[in-house]
Amino acid sequence: MRHRISFYVAVVVALAGCAGTEVSQTPTNTAPDSSRPLAASQVPNPSCPVLTVTDINTDLHNLFFKNAWPDENSTKGKFKSVQDSLDAGNIAGARTATKALIAFINNKQSNLTAAERAASQALYDKLISDLWCFVGISGLVFDLNPGDPVKTFEVPAVGGVQFPANVVPVGTLVAITDLTNGGQCPLVTVLDCFPGFLAISTYPAVTLLQPATVVLCPPSTAPAGLVVAHQDDTNGFEILNPVVVPAALQSTCANTAHQPTGPAAWFAGLLKEATNVLLPRKLAAAPVMFGVGGIGGTTIRFSPFAAVGTTLTAVGGTGGTATKFAPPAGSKSAAPSKNAAPSRNAAPNAAPPNNPPLPPSYFTGAVGATTFTGLPSVTIATPGGDPDGVNKVPGVTVTFTTAPSLLYDLDSNAKVCDAQGNIPASGSIAVVTDANGVATLPCLAFGNKAGFANLSATFDPSTLNFPNVSLVTVVAQ
Repeated sequence: MRHRISFYVAVVVALAGCAGTEVSQTPTNTAPDSSRPLAASQVPNPSCPVLTVTDINTDLHNLFFKNAWPDENSTKGKFKSVQDSLDAGNIAGARTATKALIAFINNKQSNLTAAERAASQALYDKLISDLWCFVGISGLVFDLNPGDPVKTFEVPAVGGVQFPANVVPVGTLVAITDLTNGGQCPLVTVLDCFPGFLAISTYPAVTLLQPATVVLCPPSTAPAGLVVAHQDDTNGFEILNPVVVPAALQSTCANTAHQPTGPAAWFAGLLKEATNVLLPRKLAAAPVMFGVGGIGGTTIRFSPFAAVGTTLTAVGGTGGTATKFAPPAGSKSAAPSKNAAPSRNAAPNAAPPNNPPLPPSYFTGAVGATTFTGLPSVTIATPGGDPDGVNKVPGVTVTFTTAPSLLYDLDSNAKVCDAQGNIPASGSIAVVTDANGVATLPCLAFGNKAGFANLSATFDPSTLNFPNVSLVTVVAQ
């Protein structure tokens, strides 16, 4: 998408375990048995705390003691099968055994009274979180299987994902981790980046048979026009195809203040399916759903996700020092134009008396002269509404050209030229912004005819070269 700016007028140019014989026992508040060598080590995950076998056994003991449950040793035997799989290097097997162990614990927890569950909820939350983290899985964890109907998983006030029916080829665990509390954008991009920051992972890693819809909850203070983007392990940064937020996720972003999340929310989902009754209000055709605040995008692969802005700004001037384009004006120069009919009743070697006043800053040169210094530059940057502020954007193509003036008489034949002083047949010079986001016109030939010309630039962000870069626009200021 190309946008034009005049130098004078700014124009919009993310099993069963090895179950030992169950032995009934009366729980006693004794320390976990540490006599067995603890060889198994945790599978790394940057979103998880460092854990040991002793930590997990302590979690188990504390929950069983609190609820006066028997069978603590039997449960530790199930955890022993997790350790054995890790000792053998079988991470997939360890995760399967962990899933079975958690199902066993959930069954016990569901048989408690509401008061008993509330009293032990913090211990339960910590145990479930630590068990998953021990095998390298963080966040809320869900099941997704071949033949399943449409399934929707969420982290309230942060984001969620909706999977189409029958979308995975094998039984899959889906983990959703809130990355917002870390404060840093999880994407490698110069674009402005806003929460929610969400990691969605599948175990095993799968490529979906159909696209899923990822929804994020930007803060209410974020600018309009945000889209969902992610950091793909293969393709790098990319913007997802925007879509309307699915009905089942329209209440996810109803409150953008971050709410507590954890295994309790997951367990509650096992006991009762929530219904979503909030209806969105759309602004034009944009995927932002006002009243619920979400934005949606589709993907077949998973990774960290964040909301990004798709607007860049362009400012420029002589040597990059001016905040506005103020191009040349004068009887021997290139000059800015306006959308007004020209007057053509003046002498060719002087500014006609009915021309508007010249702008305060302009480029001027003698007939036949060529200059390589003091020429206009354009700086492309982000608006800077996110925590890291304004970022200069390299890699945007800026094309300089001249055209007849519509405001000033008479017309000159000034032309842009390359660094060697050559005037291209196209009449334009393309310059890619450098590491500081700056593109400077290398040369201007004033021609052999006194008069005025309009010097302008267009911007082409497609040279940023990432998927869906066509959604990015450059607005001149």
